[in-house]
Parts: sequence; structure tokens; C-alpha cells
Amino acid sequence: MPKSANLAILSRDFVDTSHLIVAEGQRLHVLGEMPSVSEAIRELVSLGYSRIHVEFGPTSMRELLASEVRVSLFLSGPSERSLEQAAQALGSKMEHLAQVDDLHLGLAR
Repeated sequence: MPKSANLAILSRDFVDTSHLIVAEGQRLHVLGEMPSVSEAIRELVSLGYSRIHVEFGPTSMRELLASEVRVSLFLSGPSERSLEQAAQALGSKMEHLAQVDDLHLGLAR
């Protein structure tokens, strides 16, 4: 579990949550068999969430970016070029935000 945030697991496969310790005040949501990633995000919004941090692979990210769900996608990588390539693979444009040591940060839309 995250240290203080709630956790939602979106997976079409069975997820063993028995090892997760849900602290008092935290919530765990397991959203399986949702028709799409954007539908899962809508479900979380209907539960009252307005700031949702997601970690998906490229296929799910492309779907989410193409949906009507408004998202900001932060990218990180070893070079500005790597961010541009990631954004291009996702079918989006990238704005370089900052460089912290050897890590470049960007925003894809």
C-alpha cells in the first residue's frame, strides 16, 4: 500500500491483495473487468476522487489519452529525446518541464 494514499488496482486478472495492509483511513479498491481504462477512471471519479495517479503501460496510456477523460501525463527519462520518443509512441505531444540531475521531466498531452 502507498504510505498515505488510497490504492485502486485495475486488472483483468486475479489480484491477491492478502499481503496488503490497509491502514486506518485508507481505502483499497480492486476494479476488475472494467470495459476500458477510461471507464475505470470514471468509476474512481464517481467514488469522489479528483486527483488520480496512474501507472499504466503504453497500451492503456494510449487508450486513456484518446478518451474524453482529461489527463496530464508526466514522463521521465534520461534525455529530452527519450521523452519525445515516449510521447510520440503514445501519439501525443510533449512539453519539456525540467531537468533534475540526469533525469528529464516532461508533460505529454
